[in-house]
Amino acid sequence: MDDFSIYGFEKNHLINVLVRGIDKYINVPKLRLLGIKEISFHYDTKKESFFYFKNGVVKVTADGINLMDYKELDGFIWMKQVKPYDINLLGVGVSLGDFKEFCFRVCNKDEKRFEALQTIIGYILHRYWSPSLTVVPCFLDETINGTEEAQGGTGKTTICLALGLIRNMIDIDGKDFKPGGDFRFQRLDLDTEIMFIDDLDRHTSFEFCFSIVSAGLEVNQKNKAAFKIPKERTPKIIISSNFPVKCIAGNSSERRKVEFEVSSYYGSALKPMQEFGREFFQEWNNEDFNHMFNFFINCTQLYLKKGIIQPPQINAALRKLIGELGGSDLKDFLDEKVLSGAEKWNKKDLYDDFVKSHYGLQKYYPSQNKFMMKVHKYLKYRGIAYEEKPANTKRVIHVDLSSVQEEDNAIDP
Repeated sequence: MDDFSIYGFEKNHLINVLVRGIDKYINVPKLRLLGIKEISFHYDTKKESFFYFKNGVVKVTADGINLMDYKELDGFIWMKQVKPYDINLLGVGVSLGDFKEFCFRVCNKDEKRFEALQTIIGYILHRYWSPSLTVVPCFLDETINGTEEAQGGTGKTTICLALGLIRNMIDIDGKDFKPGGDFRFQRLDLDTEIMFIDDLDRHTSFEFCFSIVSAGLEVNQKNKAAFKIPKERTPKIIISSNFPVKCIAGNSSERRKVEFEVSSYYGSALKPMQEFGREFFQEWNNEDFNHMFNFFINCTQLYLKKGIIQPPQINAALRKLIGELGGSDLKDFLDEKVLSGAEKWNKKDLYDDFVKSHYGLQKYYPSQNKFMMKVHKYLKYRGIAYEEKPANTKRVIHVDLSSVQEEDNAIDP
């Protein structure tokens, strides 16, 4: 009704009255008088995954992929979950475009690594929670040039950001991320499906993920009421880092994460732009996006068929060692010691030599005892047998270098 003149006032008068007194007419106490209607949302199941597009819903199972009408859904979805594209499902054997080829190349064109990457992508995109199937994918650089040197441009961030084009994702700057901060997850919402922590600081422990994947999380937003996201609706967490993801030794951390090492195929010498001739995403047309979406859908189906395939380990053990040693400096120092052929190492002399030759690092090795604990880890990694003598003081380490291969003595670049 637009004509209110029969009541002696105009429509704009009514609007002005409503605006002036809106705090009285509409407020939390009055809203509480309204009835509560439970809404059932549509989610993935253990054996099914769904993707929402303008022209329909793609249902993915281990046995098939088909396009459904929204009327067939047995629940509601958020508007932001509907991607602004029409999906065209491609047949088996059809080329799936530049992004699939890009992913193959960041696997150094290794079929086993590529298959593992596809199942990891499928796991991230599958919106289903299970206490026995919950892991956190961590994307790392294959190449190790020292713990302070970021490789950059290898493709790990590109892969992660691309997932946000088919699922609702927030990306968090890992360098500024504070696991104990009150507002660390303030950008999360009930429709968030993936939380991407980019470039996680090497001193941040992986343990912060445990409570999230096992108990859900509480979201505190500034000037808003906090709300709880239950564990079965928590977004998948993915991490990228230039360093080993810090874990408590002997904890269940290892089974809670899966590390994928991105090859050095791309880097400062070669950019995707040079091979594909255009910027990813910004210079794409609808066909390019359609190819990528089909690739993601196929990855999800592969995951539903095979689960997560553990990727081949390239430098994971070495990266973990460097992290435990506190940096590559100590490894390089001990490599030189082994290369010299000396089989008797006086603990005090060894410690003094290191801190004198690496000025400024003593704060990371505050005592000889802590220093020697790291030396023991190095010897264990290299498979070098050792014995501490004499029995009463254990001042000297006798190392057996007979098991060290000649080529193993080479110092990593």
